[in-house]
Amino acid sequence: MTLAQLFAIFAISISLIGCNSKKSNYKPEIIYNEGETVNEVRLTLPNGGSKIIYQIKEPIFESGEKCSYTSEIPMSGLNFLESDSSYHLVNTSFAKTGGGGFHMFYIYQKEEEIIVFREYLWVSGLGDSEVVFKGNIFNTREDKVSKSNESESTPKENKVMVFVSNYNSNDRVELVFNDNDVIFMKYENNMRTMSVKGKFFNNDLIMDDNYYHYTLTGDELCFGAEGVDECFNKVSERTNGTESNFNQSQTSNSLSDIRGQVISGNIRNMKRQLREPDEVLSADDFMLKYHNWKPFSVYSSQRLLYSVIYVYENICDRPIIVIYNSNNAKVFEVMYKDDVTSFEDLAVDYGYD
Repeated sequence: MTLAQLFAIFAISISLIGCNSKKSNYKPEIIYNEGETVNEVRLTLPNGGSKIIYQIKEPIFESGEKCSYTSEIPMSGLNFLESDSSYHLVNTSFAKTGGGGFHMFYIYQKEEEIIVFREYLWVSGLGDSEVVFKGNIFNTREDKVSKSNESESTPKENKVMVFVSNYNSNDRVELVFNDNDVIFMKYENNMRTMSVKGKFFNNDLIMDDNYYHYTLTGDELCFGAEGVDECFNKVSERTNGTESNFNQSQTSNSLSDIRGQVISGNIRNMKRQLREPDEVLSADDFMLKYHNWKPFSVYSSQRLLYSVIYVYENICDRPIIVIYNSNNAKVFEVMYKDDVTSFEDLAVDYGYD
């Protein structure tokens, strides 16, 4: 036997050892590649790549190898193995989606053959089930990542939308967006009573909530259960480019926009459009607090008799005040807070015109 022949036999032996080592070290796993409109469920391959075996067309709130719903065998049984006892369970995975749903993946292996069985479970019981992959894993070709699921280098957008209830002007909802992640926070009389996490997925608001359903359409947000919805109208939106500035108050509302929304309207309309004010003062108290001014005559005091001042610090580019005429129950004027220079700026008409 020549030296070249010996070398060829040695190379083949090394190759076989490497192949067998790869086979013995391989442990199939499920990974999730999340996108804006669809989430890819992938099975890892021996060569380091992965193959799409299923698509979830709703957001994934949690995922991992085990959860409280993972059992020793699928809830629907092992009929898909066709009584072949040489298959063994080697891994599991779950993905929690909206409305209390769980996708459960069970991976069974027999030498080079893999079967992945999916069950969809509700918190109340079993949904559907199916085999999503079956074949020789070492002959399976890799799938490339879909373009819509590739990570982008563009910075995430942070914004806050504020909504006021159509039924109770003291109730409001804030939607806090961090890219596609959303936090829903409800306030009653400025006390937070509810907080739910969710995602903005495929242009829909989907929350991690088993009880309520949520709908965001244009400038209206509704949520409820059993056909009874409470609806809120958007009154402001703040957008910041970086997370460090996220809590700073910014808005796209101009003073003229706000004036147009509330002028000559009642208090209910004002609160619906602008939310609850940061402060409510009589005109005398406003001048005393912000200008250290006290009425110097009966005339000046009488001129402010029907003026009520509503202060909003964060809904415009500068703090504003809404001057309300309690005599005819209408909004009289809207102006920047620091533009007030005398008691005459706060005086309202006595009449009903």
